[in-house]
Amino acid sequence: MVSRGHRRRGAPALGTVALAILCLSACGFVPDPLPTPDPTVGPSTESDAPQPAPSPLDPAETALRIIHRDSSVPPRYHRSYRLDADPSAASITVDSYGAHIGQAREQMDAEVWADAIAAAEHAVLSDQTCGGEPPPAGTKSTTLEVWVGDDRLHVIEGRNSCSRDGQAYPVVEEVAASLRGLFDEQAVFRPDEEPGSASAFPPETGAPRP
Repeated sequence: MVSRGHRRRGAPALGTVALAILCLSACGFVPDPLPTPDPTVGPSTESDAPQPAPSPLDPAETALRIIHRDSSVPPRYHRSYRLDADPSAASITVDSYGAHIGQAREQMDAEVWADAIAAAEHAVLSDQTCGGEPPPAGTKSTTLEVWVGDDRLHVIEGRNSCSRDGQAYPVVEEVAASLRGLFDEQAVFRPDEEPGSASAFPPETGAPRP
């Protein structure tokens, strides 16, 4: 008799458990299975991997272009320029808001070229640039382009207004200063002189050929 009474008390308990399981299943409370890892995704992405350092510049094969955009006003004080250089020569064209100011071409000095290549390598390794968006009024910018043959390998722009990138402008200006020293800047830039009516030469779009 005791054994039969014990079974009668356990039967409702089992029924209650079964009913609860059915309710959970019907109400959507069955837990989702654990996600299966994607075998194609590793612990790190390609962007996390260290990037190889740029190759050293070959002085015999490299050409450089400097494009400086001035912001000075009025026109008598404004001096923008484009400077192309390679191991054999360097040329510069200076303008004031598009009006021709001066130009010159000089044979390259071996020591100057070595300094320019070293400064260009410093700029490339610094991996800094400041450009993309239109610069605000009053901004001076200097852009360095590094070419090998007809391939432009690096473009580094520095602006004197870039707070997020304080090193780009002086690093690029270091390259420009090393090459500007080849020229008689008084004769080419003609400071304080009003520009004439002639237009400056259109900027080159291909590889530098001084």
